[in-house]
Amino acid sequence: MAAQERVLWDKARQLIQQDEVLHDRVLALAQAGRQAEAIQLLLRQVRPMEARLLAQFNSLIELQRAASRRA
Repeated sequence: MAAQERVLWDKARQLIQQDEVLHDRVLALAQAGRQAEAIQLLLRQVRPMEARLLAQFNSLIELQRAASRRA
């Protein structure tokens, strides 16, 4: 794995871990009957986190495409 790819994957792993923590919080809130708070957490923190994660995956895809073009 190239250094740039490793950096992108490391960042993706960090974002995945953060996303899992947020999802656990959402589930805990929902199970505690605090749906409004769960929804707010989803909208304010989970969605932006997932957008960053998708952007990271897109960067990885673009890196792979560039490598394929060079090959």
